[in-house]
Amino acid sequence: MSTVSYELWDIESGNLVGGYETEEAALSVVRRCVVSQGRGAAETLGLARESRGRTKTIAVGAALVDLALATAPLESPEPIDTRGRAASTDTDAERTSIVA
Repeated sequence: MSTVSYELWDIESGNLVGGYETEEAALSVVRRCVVSQGRGAAETLGLARESRGRTKTIAVGAALVDLALATAPLESPEPIDTRGRAASTDTDAERTSIVA
């Protein structure tokens, strides 16, 4: 039985970002990177498939981001307030006016 894994690499530093059981799991990380850090940060990544000791590059840089975005839509992260909890739907101004 062969083991297949997918690896995300930082192409600028040459460091392994992470290993994943499926290509979709790795592409999900790329999409989350686009949302949280911007497209430019995600374009520093490369995706490879490892099987039986052989590595095949799937996509690198902008092509990887395009692949990730083509396979699923971006999901907006839940807003986080400065205390690390999910933010409520009311605005800071509304909260201030209620307290004042």
